[in-house]
Amino acid sequence: MLNLKFKTLVPHIIAVAVFVLISLIYCKPALQGKVLQQSDIMHWKGMSKDIQDYRDTHDGVAPLWTINMFSGMPGFQIATNNNNYLSYYAKDFKTPTLVIHGEQDFRDVTGQGMQLFTVLQQQNVPSKLLLFPDEGHWILKPQNSLLWYHTVLDWIGEWTKK
Repeated sequence: MLNLKFKTLVPHIIAVAVFVLISLIYCKPALQGKVLQQSDIMHWKGMSKDIQDYRDTHDGVAPLWTINMFSGMPGFQIATNNNNYLSYYAKDFKTPTLVIHGEQDFRDVTGQGMQLFTVLQQQNVPSKLLLFPDEGHWILKPQNSLLWYHTVLDWIGEWTKK
């Protein structure tokens, strides 16, 4: 009886032994302390260096666009200190602004609308924020659409009468 159980376990033991052997061979560089060179990490380092080099030659101003990854992308998406944020240009904001944002909008993160509104408020620029938690890029629900039109028309009326 004990012999029968061992015979049924042999294929499983062999499979585990082969798996361990293959794993040791495959992971040998990691076990030796070597680091895998990942292309995305290498590209990110190159982009960050490119942005820093640009900044060094342009009075600390970061580029708005870099072409070193994915055939180009905005500079602010790279994790470096970046002066292309709204707060960097806030000193120039003067125009009364109505910020309308749908929180389900995948194109513009809600934080960007909130950042714009916050910067406007900090600079004492006349501004108003209208958030729609259940809408995306387009305000489509009838009640929300009515509120959108009333708010926009009131805002235009308020600032064109002056």
